[in-house]
Amino acid sequence: MSSWQSLVAEMRASGALTKEWEPSFLAHPRSSFTPDRFHDGEEWIDRTEQPARWLELVNSDVPLVTQLDDGQEDGDGIPTSSLSMPSLVASMLSDVTPADDSGRHPYPVRHHVLQRFTGSSGSR
Repeated sequence: MSSWQSLVAEMRASGALTKEWEPSFLAHPRSSFTPDRFHDGEEWIDRTEQPARWLELVNSDVPLVTQLDDGQEDGDGIPTSSLSMPSLVASMLSDVTPADDSGRHPYPVRHHVLQRFTGSSGSR
């Protein structure tokens, strides 16, 4: 089982990820839309220079900062763009999963969700 599959299983076990959304998470690992370089709060992590650390963080339930100071070189190091924590994305998606009057989710769910964003996003 890959690290991403393990994280998805952990989110399912904790209740953060519903079974309706699990196939989407498994089909679209976070690594497929994570930039080659992000900041971990201490330093920039580059996929080429630190591939194991890059993959470890990508497959973790942590936000990934993709830009500091709106891209300005002389800023104060304030995060201005990031990928959300996978569990937060799962939670937001579960909030838009349609349910019937009893609160149960109908199967199969055949609705589309569009989230509009700019820059990187952990959402699918």
